[in-house]
Amino acid sequence: MSDQQPSGRRADRSGAPQGGGRRAESGRNRKIDVVVVLAMILPTVVVVAVAVNEDDSLPASTLRPPTSAPLTDAAVVCPGAAVPGDVSLTRSPGVQGGRVEVRTGTTRLDAGSPVDVVPDRVATVQEDSAPVEISGHDAAAPGLVAGRGGPTAPAECRPPAFDEWFVGLGAAARNSSELELVNPDGGRAIVDIALYGPHGPVKSEDLRGITVGPHEVSTFDLSKTIPRRVDLAAHVTVTQGRVVTTFRHTIDLLGQSRVTTDYRLSQAQPQTENLLLGVPDSGPRRLFVMNPGQDELRAQVQIVTKDATFTPEGAKDIVVGPEEQGWVNLDSYLPKDAMKDSLGLLVTSSEPAAVGVRTLVGDDVAQFSSLPRIESDAVAVLPTGEKRLVLGDAERTGVVHVTSTDASGKVLDTQDVQVGAGRGSEVDLPAEAVAVTVESRTTPVAGEVLVSGPASDPGLGVVRLRDAEVAAEVPVVRPD
Repeated sequence: MSDQQPSGRRADRSGAPQGGGRRAESGRNRKIDVVVVLAMILPTVVVVAVAVNEDDSLPASTLRPPTSAPLTDAAVVCPGAAVPGDVSLTRSPGVQGGRVEVRTGTTRLDAGSPVDVVPDRVATVQEDSAPVEISGHDAAAPGLVAGRGGPTAPAECRPPAFDEWFVGLGAAARNSSELELVNPDGGRAIVDIALYGPHGPVKSEDLRGITVGPHEVSTFDLSKTIPRRVDLAAHVTVTQGRVVTTFRHTIDLLGQSRVTTDYRLSQAQPQTENLLLGVPDSGPRRLFVMNPGQDELRAQVQIVTKDATFTPEGAKDIVVGPEEQGWVNLDSYLPKDAMKDSLGLLVTSSEPAAVGVRTLVGDDVAQFSSLPRIESDAVAVLPTGEKRLVLGDAERTGVVHVTSTDASGKVLDTQDVQVGAGRGSEVDLPAEAVAVTVESRTTPVAGEVLVSGPASDPGLGVVRLRDAEVAAEVPVVRPD
């Protein structure tokens, strides 16, 4: 037999491996090794990646809401009075109370005599017109409530706020708003005021970076600082320290020798549902809608009654452009008699909005703003005059317990008021009552007291119900 190896294709298919075949086999082995290695490594990589990703998001996933702790430091400021009057002080139920520090002054708050403030009684600080700061510490801090002013222009006394909105402001000679900033602390505060009109933001450099010194009062007349013939909205942001912001709005009724002043009420943040109770059913009522967003806003006005909330037939949407304040006259916007027997308005919008109403009751200017929801017992200090309490914004059917008292704490009247979702409720209060306590155990509500002036000085005042501060929120800090 011949020892010669077969040649050609047959030789390629022989069992004896050739050099090229060995290299190909080696390549296949390496490919298999890579796949095996990847099959082993990839799950580990994925696990590590997930672990890293979870670690990156750990702060968000482990963040907890602030815890509640007893309030040990509280301040409430009553702005300078549109109508001269003493400041009345009381507390929400269930707190101990104690002596509070009082400061007063037109440009600087100077210390005065301390006042003992306890629940169920009303104490008085005698001060005609200047701003008044009331501060409490330890047991004297929780539940502090104050009020001042006459029946047609009661001032809203409140704690400092860091971010809020005001609508329906004026900067003209006969329709003007005065800004007042009160710093209740021992360190300086810095405030930014952004203004908006019917065509967007309004340049207001004089209202940027306002510095308010310790226990100082700063005022700005918009008709002089930034004169405009149009109505304005304001966004107030406190960037350092604490401040209580107030806008007093004055209308000079041309040819009537009558000047009327009231307070423009604040709104903590824009919302898609804004409830305004107590709006009169007739008269020159101007509804303002501020759109702080970057998209066009469409708002719809609904009527709130004791039975239901409904959209009046033929009422068109109110369209407001980005960063603009729009307005409508309700007298022409709503069908005739649409608000007959109504208790207020519900303004719903496609984007969050700040909303308010300015009107005249007789020759008196009256202001209405979006109402905050009451989550706990609320106490309001009231001026003298005929009064009625209006409630709404209940989540479900329930009963609200209303107690009216005089200055000594004597109970003048108690009533249980039925509330329900999608409707309002109202009840008359004793004219001599100087404080009212509203307790709702079954559902959050919103409400305000409407105070009528005497026959010699007709008009309407608004006192909003607000939760009194009884606890402090302490953030939960996670160590790195």
